[in-house]
Amino acid sequence: MISGGDLDNAAYTYCTTMQALLECAPSLDACVGDVEAGLAFMRRIGSGNMVEFFQPYQWVIDALRGEGPTTGEPVYMAGYGNTPLASLIAHSIQAMAAAIFGDQAALERHTAEALPLLA
Repeated sequence: MISGGDLDNAAYTYCTTMQALLECAPSLDACVGDVEAGLAFMRRIGSGNMVEFFQPYQWVIDALRGEGPTTGEPVYMAGYGNTPLASLIAHSIQAMAAAIFGDQAALERHTAEALPLLA
């Protein structure tokens, strides 16, 4: 894809890979390099939308590793009002984190925000 000039789709493959890594990687440490590489590539090609899609993965990995907040709205959420897919990804990942950390209120809030975006 990169050699063919399809940079946005090449960037999107990082999202697919990250979803699989979150489910199957032997440790969260194994995900860190891919998050950093993905964000660096997306920024290098100037794909702001893809950065929006990918930031929630960085947030959840940091939270699960104890290196970031586990509750509250991440700063990047403020700009997602006009990007439904980015909002869906962010709310889905935050709902997952809320379930893991036992935050019922956040789980319900993010689930309620994500459901209409599936239609």
